[in-house]
Amino acid sequence: MIGDQIVSLESAANRRAESRFAAAYRRFLENIHDPNTDPEAKRTIEVLFKLTPDEEREIAVCIIDVKTTLISSPVRTNFFIGEERGGMIVATERDRSDDEDFSAELEPMPEGIKFENYMVALADVGSGAAVEFFQYRLDQVLRNIKDPMFKPKATRTITLKIVGWTDSDREIAHFQIDCPIKLAPLIPYEWNHRIGPPQNILPFTSAFARDSDRN
Repeated sequence: MIGDQIVSLESAANRRAESRFAAAYRRFLENIHDPNTDPEAKRTIEVLFKLTPDEEREIAVCIIDVKTTLISSPVRTNFFIGEERGGMIVATERDRSDDEDFSAELEPMPEGIKFENYMVALADVGSGAAVEFFQYRLDQVLRNIKDPMFKPKATRTITLKIVGWTDSDREIAHFQIDCPIKLAPLIPYEWNHRIGPPQNILPFTSAFARDSDRN
């Protein structure tokens, strides 16, 4: 592996993970600045790495996904409920009792700030904390994969989670970064013990089974 690029948060999948994160982060910021949303509600971005090793623990298939949880922007209108000829109950957005269009009284939905050309590097998130968290967790996952005490082909996960919200005037945004992981379980310890009449009971004998016997 000498000369190969060591996997990092920024370089993973030929930087496609970072590209998808940047797109999600733009939507994240636009949602925070959307005046039609609750400013103090928490939004999240999750960058999920799922690693599934082979039997020999030498190659791991890695699936990367980026997900966002944003705050919805509700739309307000008026429904006027009445009865049509023939007895059918219907709803309209215009009061048919007179010629006034009440929908015209509704205020237009204000627009937020757009971040179409805004780019963010993962190395800059949290002043480098996102990268440090990920590398620390990746080291734990790789050690778990190579350790013969743990099941080899079980899927391990790393989730870089960023939570953000703002104050009521949307001038200062607050962020938290976390990076939980899921590791493979230990291979169960097995042993054999001959049982019978007391005079025939033998001492415990035990041995670990091979990895291939425990998948």
